[in-house]
Amino acid sequence: MIQMRVQVEQLVKNCELLSALYLAGVPIHAPEGDNGTTFALACLARAHYTFNTIVGMRDRELDAATLFRTLYEHVVTFAWIMIDAREHFPMFLRWEFDEREKLRRGLVQLGHEFSGGDVRSALRQMSSKKAPDTHDRALIADRYWSRLDLPWHWNFRRSYVNLFRAYGAHVHPTVMGLDWFITPNNGGGIIGVPRQNHEDCIVAEASLCFSDGLAVAGYCFGKSTLDELLGCLCHEMRHEN
Repeated sequence: MIQMRVQVEQLVKNCELLSALYLAGVPIHAPEGDNGTTFALACLARAHYTFNTIVGMRDRELDAATLFRTLYEHVVTFAWIMIDAREHFPMFLRWEFDEREKLRRGLVQLGHEFSGGDVRSALRQMSSKKAPDTHDRALIADRYWSRLDLPWHWNFRRSYVNLFRAYGAHVHPTVMGLDWFITPNNGGGIIGVPRQNHEDCIVAEASLCFSDGLAVAGYCFGKSTLDELLGCLCHEMRHEN
């Protein structure tokens, strides 16, 4: 337990280093004509933006838990697309098109217009095969990047079960999620400000999740190495020992 607490504290301390590594090592110029890689890099940019928001919300951990799901989904999609951007991006366009079609049908039923022009323009690149859902993207990414025998422990699969699914309790009105807002008391309970139980674990898990994205970026773009990333994760611990 003590060792785990030390690891959590270390991950929280080094959030700024991870952000700096992203800014220094991940390309900001989109490759001309490569829409798949451009989209993937935008996924990682969104993940970086959300990661910094989570770090700044340490005193509102339940809202940070809901944002973790956004961070995770963008990191997983980035890792899945970068397996083969030319094949996977058109599949993702099909997935998005189908989701927007659901939106369009709903708006039409309410009497609203929905042009969807940007979706129609994407048809030229769209695959007939739809991208898998988040769960399967995570499994595919985990299997693929693990096979490369890189010195890195991937968390795509573990984080889906342990975190992405679990933190859904804080997104939806569930007994498990709302229990945090009920403090037991004689004869009932006090309802109000939630109890604080995670003790920075959400920020630490967000660091590991974002690090998975940085590890993929380092391999694909060669501007940061896994050694640099590992150095960010254990920087102060190395100096303390």
